[in-house]
Amino acid sequence: MKTNFRNLMKNKIFIGCVSAVLVVIIAITAVMLIPNKTDINTSETTSDTSDVTVSTPDITISGPNNTATSSDPETSNALETGVGDISVDVGGNGTNNTNSGGDSNTSKTPAESGAAPVVTSKPEEESNIVIGGDEPEQSSYSCGMANHHCINAENHVYILNLELEGCPYCGSHSCVSFYYVSPAGIPMCNPSLCPKYNEKSDPIKYCQECGKKNGDGTNGTCVQFINACNCPNCGEYVEARTCHTCK
Repeated sequence: MKTNFRNLMKNKIFIGCVSAVLVVIIAITAVMLIPNKTDINTSETTSDTSDVTVSTPDITISGPNNTATSSDPETSNALETGVGDISVDVGGNGTNNTNSGGDSNTSKTPAESGAAPVVTSKPEEESNIVIGGDEPEQSSYSCGMANHHCINAENHVYILNLELEGCPYCGSHSCVSFYYVSPAGIPMCNPSLCPKYNEKSDPIKYCQECGKKNGDGTNGTCVQFINACNCPNCGEYVEARTCHTCK
């Protein structure tokens, strides 16, 4: 009985070992059968890229040749500084500052280039020009009224207002005093030309309130101040717009 049991145990151990070996063999075989990743053929890629040729055009940048040498000292100086002499023709003739294959400082005159020379003539002096005269010519403006001597529109309106108001001495709306012309040629009103002119009725010469001659308050004259103040001549206080004569 014991012998059979031992034999059975040995068989089980043997079967287990065989099974373990088979499992290991199967695992190794499976790993070996897995497909490997394809390696990139770098040699082919390198060869393909090396066969590609990119042609680039030659690019030439033209600029001042600072290293150029010339037997002409002026040209050499121009090359060293990078800026040549510039000839300007103020007469308006466009001359070329540089000649092909020649000196950059050479410029042709109008006669050599065939262009007509520029001739400037003195402008003719204008006649009958008066600067700073007293008044413009009377013929430059005409209001269209026979008895008027207006020199401009403003002066014409001034005369019309005088005619509308009427003369304060004779009451006429066409008094001769309205059409006076000063020695300077300015039309203006001269009340003294009115046939009924009274010097004492002239507010410019006499005060129309007290009848005294207009002045500064001294020597019996009358003066009126716009604002109330002390008279600068006698020191007396004077109300605004009231007659005052110094005592």
